Amino acid sequence: MKLLKAYNCLFAFIAKTRISKRDLDLRRIHFHTVIVLTTSVLMWAYAATAYFTSSSATHAFIAILCSALHLISPFLFRFTNNAFFIANLMLATGIIHQASFSYFAGGFESDTIIWLGILPMLAGLIAGKKATISWFITSTVVGTTFLFLDQTGFPFPNTVSPLGHLIAHGLMIFGWIFLSTSITYVVLVINDSKESLLTDQAQKIDDLFRVLFHDLAGPLNRISMGLKLSARETDPTKKEQGVLIAAKATDAMLDITQNVRKMYALSKGKNNVSSDLVYYPINESIEYVKKLYAVELEKKNIKLVYDAEKYKDLKVLVEPISFNNQVLGNAVSNSIKFSYPGATITIRVSPGDQQFHVIEVCDQGIGMPPLLKEALFDINKKTSRTGTNGESGTGFGMHIMKSFIEMYQGKVEVESHDETQSEPGTIIKFLLKAEQI
Repeated sequence: MKLLKAYNCLFAFIAKTRISKRDLDLRRIHFHTVIVLTTSVLMWAYAATAYFTSSSATHAFIAILCSALHLISPFLFRFTNNAFFIANLMLATGIIHQASFSYFAGGFESDTIIWLGILPMLAGLIAGKKATISWFITSTVVGTTFLFLDQTGFPFPNTVSPLGHLIAHGLMIFGWIFLSTSITYVVLVINDSKESLLTDQAQKIDDLFRVLFHDLAGPLNRISMGLKLSARETDPTKKEQGVLIAAKATDAMLDITQNVRKMYALSKGKNNVSSDLVYYPINESIEYVKKLYAVELEKKNIKLVYDAEKYKDLKVLVEPISFNNQVLGNAVSNSIKFSYPGATITIRVSPGDQQFHVIEVCDQGIGMPPLLKEALFDINKKTSRTGTNGESGTGFGMHIMKSFIEMYQGKVEVESHDETQSEPGTIIKFLLKAEQI
């Protein structure tokens, strides 16, 4: 764990600029950094071999210089997002190191020349297909040059001692094992992480569609009801009421679509939800919801009761549009749906402690059986059912509600008893951060 923590700190330093500017796939920086760290072990081992077992000072100097430049190459990501350039620079130090060791260790017959074969793979991992082709050509040309010189009798100097040749041979065998294992493992870990991220983003996009399908259905229904009321009635007051209902529902639809755009930006990392959170008056939310569902309340002759004077100074940390429509509005909509005509829905607010207020939406409707209550927030389980007047639902509302409450850094709880128990009904509790007065 300490090794992983150290790597994460190093990566955060190397990739700081790229993370803030979001101008490069971070996997490329991961691949480059890991490849440098793993290949540096081998390069410095070969450099030490050249220093201690080669009679050529030039050999040792080239090996140490290339190893040092190779090691610092990841830090260039702090200054540029050109992964192709940085990869080429790093691989150039590698091929010079390998070619010089091969030259001073017998030329084409040297064990070290085998390392030319790994360069196209490393280039591809870091910089993509273009780099793979470039380094395939480069490695082939260098290898062919060594072969040509060998076949034409070029006198390669052999300044490495027998012990140095033995060490180089061992580095070739165990180095391939180490390098192939470590790089393969890291590639698999990074790809798994990317797949997990893609799955999470797909889930967020699914949630956006669910918000659209679920929450636009209500306003569309109210627009229809308002327009039908306006067309049916002859009383000017009733006609105006119908138009106002449709207008209010249209405003709600605009608010919801605006909020979905914000959610989409958030899912893409282009927005920070914390910047939209404000301490919002509870009374304003309750008044908004009461007007929003006025038709439904009137249709079932249901009273929505709350103490406006008692709650007038209370504020909670929310994003107002989503809270009014997808959270509090959804809770009241459910209470209306599952309450009988003539019933009462009560909204209570009580300070939980100095940090939270508890908002409760209470009804005396049909309630929920225990199994349904347990599955209430599970998007993969069917929880939709018809209301007391045959109202339909999607089953997405509670999952959407919980998602928003978590964005507000709050909690949602549900208490419910069905009609087989005494005092049936449901209480939906929201624990939300309170404004400190």
